[in-house]
Amino acid sequence: MDMNIEFKEKSTDEIKRLLENNGCYFFEKEFEKPTYVGFCSLYGKIFKHRDSNDDGITIVKNDLKNKDGFYGLSSKELFPHTDRSTEKIVPNLLFLYCKESSVEGGESIIIDSKKILLELISIFGEENVFVSQ
Repeated sequence: MDMNIEFKEKSTDEIKRLLENNGCYFFEKEFEKPTYVGFCSLYGKIFKHRDSNDDGITIVKNDLKNKDGFYGLSSKELFPHTDRSTEKIVPNLLFLYCKESSVEGGESIIIDSKKILLELISIFGEENVFVSQ
């Protein structure tokens, strides 16, 4: 399925539908940070990370790889996890933006949690699958 379609050719409703149906959406063209932040804001509140800028963007740099508490902001591999899992309400969308590919690292493991949840329900039954809201 080709999801590489230009942002200006799709309405935000169409992009939202593609996100809901496919779990991800890829933009073909690079756009400026204010446009990206504005686009993300259309889908809800931007949750700021401990290390994000004022606009909510968290920059991942390889120079943090040996700094305590910054493992997730380096090019090192992370075990799949739920962002902000310690919060009462976790975000239901995660936006990633890669302006420049890293020479070292840069791989991202993305898991379709909705697909996993539906598979668990089909195996164990809805009454036996517990998830946080």
